[in-house]
Amino acid sequence: MAVVPLLSCAIIDDEPLAQDLLRKYVGRLPFMAPPTVFDNAVDALGQLDLLRPDLVLLDVNMPQLSGLDFLRTLTRFQPAVVLTTAYAEYAVQGFDYDAVDFLLKPISFERFVKAIAKVQVRLAPASPRLTNPAARKKYCCSRRTRNFCGCRPRIFSLWKV
Repeated sequence: MAVVPLLSCAIIDDEPLAQDLLRKYVGRLPFMAPPTVFDNAVDALGQLDLLRPDLVLLDVNMPQLSGLDFLRTLTRFQPAVVLTTAYAEYAVQGFDYDAVDFLLKPISFERFVKAIAKVQVRLAPASPRLTNPAARKKYCCSRRTRNFCGCRPRIFSLWKV
């Protein structure tokens, strides 16, 4: 049986209640490691390159450095980001920075789990049949539709020419 590594996580939020709730939600998922928590984005800046978490749960509206400004500073290391905020108007801007999901506070556990599922899909390695050209050709050409390799579909005509 293959050992699956735990999903590492950092929480960046200035609200203690939101930190506690997110920490509790992360703790309820057996495939997630205990999170590293930061009270503001400035403290997280220096540590994120060292920690390299798979996921960052990022509040948008924070003092000193907003979550969106924080995303602009990430150049070398690009973790999966789920934005958390009480302001829905930041959603569109967040997706401009390639956020995986947007959680509107107050966050329900069901919605949190859905966001984590999206993160897992984003972080999952690509299927070998999509990345290996020989496997892709075999898979694709066995279908009757135009697919990944660009081959033409097999069409069996009833008309005799």
